[in-house]
Amino acid sequence: MVFDLKKNLVFGTNTPTLPLPLPKLLSRFNLPLNLSTLAGTTYATLYLLLSPNLAGATVAPLVLSLSSLANRLHARASSSLPTSATSSFTLRNLNAIAISVHVVSWIAQFIGHGKFEGRKPALLDNLVQALFLAPLFVWYEVLFKLGMYKGLRREVEDGIEIEVAKLKAKKKKAVEGQGDGDGDGKKAGL
Repeated sequence: MVFDLKKNLVFGTNTPTLPLPLPKLLSRFNLPLNLSTLAGTTYATLYLLLSPNLAGATVAPLVLSLSSLANRLHARASSSLPTSATSSFTLRNLNAIAISVHVVSWIAQFIGHGKFEGRKPALLDNLVQALFLAPLFVWYEVLFKLGMYKGLRREVEDGIEIEVAKLKAKKKKAVEGQGDGDGDGKKAGL
């Protein structure tokens, strides 16, 4: 059986609501049982478990709010008449915008890591960390900028300095090992 990319993208981006009875509160908050709600709930729960403090308590509602917004936009685009010449808000446009934002974000991440950090993104080392933990790390950076968690910020910055020093020493050692033409790190003739 051949993998049908178009069919799978349509399924993944336009997941219908599952026909299960849900509390009215979830429907009221635009959180029907679909892929967006399940993903948002998974992330929110994970962040609360990993960070049971103010950071987790503030990012979890934010994640659920974004899931709710996605569901609301999807419902609005689904109810638009596709034949209407004046309606530019359709599922096709919504999906194009979502895919464009996603692609541009990944490109920006690779450029940012390459140009400003000089390292490859964590995605290339650990997919789970890149997809689940990186957004929480970004949220901590926001909270650090707001002056919160000063002790943790200091510890993280000290740890980063140690790791950067290790990387620089490793790079310097590798360059010195290549420079003598011997390959074993010793100068020829000694």
